Amino acid sequence: MRPIHDRLDDMRVHDMRVHDMRVHDVRKIVVLRPGAVGDFVFALSALHALKQAYPGAELVLAGKAWHRAFLQGRPGPVDRVVEVPPVQGVGAHETSTEEVERFVDAMRAERFDLALQMHGGGRHSNPLLLRCGARLTAGACAPGVPLLDRWVPFRAPSPRRLALLEIASLVGAAMRLPLDAQPELALTEADRHEVVARMHAPAAALAGRLSLGGLCGLLARAALLVSNDTGPLHLGLALGVPSVGIFWLTNLIDGLPLRPSTLHAAMSVRTRCPVCDQDNLRARCPHDVSFVADVGIDEVEALAHAALARQESPVRPHADTALAARRRAGQ
Repeated sequence: MRPIHDRLDDMRVHDMRVHDMRVHDVRKIVVLRPGAVGDFVFALSALHALKQAYPGAELVLAGKAWHRAFLQGRPGPVDRVVEVPPVQGVGAHETSTEEVERFVDAMRAERFDLALQMHGGGRHSNPLLLRCGARLTAGACAPGVPLLDRWVPFRAPSPRRLALLEIASLVGAAMRLPLDAQPELALTEADRHEVVARMHAPAAALAGRLSLGGLCGLLARAALLVSNDTGPLHLGLALGVPSVGIFWLTNLIDGLPLRPSTLHAAMSVRTRCPVCDQDNLRARCPHDVSFVADVGIDEVEALAHAALARQESPVRPHADTALAARRRAGQ
């Protein structure tokens, strides 16, 4: 684990156990994560870990309107969604001052025990979180941003799911994979029914015709998902769907699932713009062109066949194989 910083004690803490980080008498937790679909999927493991660490606490997601619609009635770690108003750098390009003031007043009235910042390095999100008046704040901090009570340095690129789990561990959540293989995202009956109602042909163009829940139902029925690096791909991976993903270089680091065996990745290593030849690793040029066009159809097709073949001949986990061997030996 990277060094954990505790502003309250003004010290760097090494090798702290998760139990030592637990906060007492926690009744209400808010997580700031007002992003898109893929951003929400990346946070699911951290949200589950928080719920497991504080099962009696209400877990509130400070997100967007689509979060409320999507999570309404859906089993999972989030108990309630509050919509974050337009804040520059926090899911919006401009700030609505009046709406922000009303939001801050409402958040302070909630009297949150824990507030976790899971939206970037904190340049814009940390000041907003600190205004909400929680008993203890935690999150990632880039150099020069307002510090939270407990924080880890913000790094990019980095595996987003693990980075958000690390933030959850700052308040005592376990930073480990669950022992079972249950999907991160739950389906509802409405998801399934919407897909069944719309399936009238072997192939159909459903772009713009399914709700987000309906898309989850569709993906859950798929034998294989082939997609570029976007929200539906990460939804499929969260549902445990074998997938072929087409990534650009550092995005694969950010988007790698916690169970990498579900993903067959095709990666473009192009760093220079095809139009102006500018290196885009550290700064983006203004040209909106594909950086993954170098990934060929043959490569994607081969990965798809490999993914389907793996389903037909599954390999049992090593732990199960070892256990079976011990049983045969009478141990």
